[in-house]
Parts: sequence; C-alpha cells; structure tokens
Amino acid sequence: MVSLPAPPRTVSLPSPAMMRSSPSPPLISSSSRPPSITSLPSPPRIVSRSSPVLIVSLPAPPST
Repeated sequence: MVSLPAPPRTVSLPSPAMMRSSPSPPLISSSSRPPSITSLPSPPRIVSRSSPVLIVSLPAPPST
C-alpha cells in the first residue's frame, strides 16, 4: 500500500513545476514562434533522435 502512494507523490512535485513552466512567456513564445514549427517538420527532427545537443544548438542561434 505504501508503494502505491509513493509514486503519486513524485508526480505531484513535478506536476506544479510543469504548470508554472507552461504559463511562462518563454515557453509560449517558443511554441507560437515559427522556429518551433520549422524544427518539427525540418530535418533536425532526425538529428534530434541522434543527439539532443544539436537541437539546442539549432534553436539557439535563431532565438538571438
């Protein structure tokens, strides 16, 4: 019984953190901005599976 309530507690902690991140302006602007849409359909998607570091490098320059 203690095992069941154990996992829910872990999800409860990250739950509020995610909610706060969602309303954040940076996340909304990133999703609304074109870079987000271009990143999904763009070839980078395949590279993202190979190495996530490339994804952060690609959206980094356009952001500036």
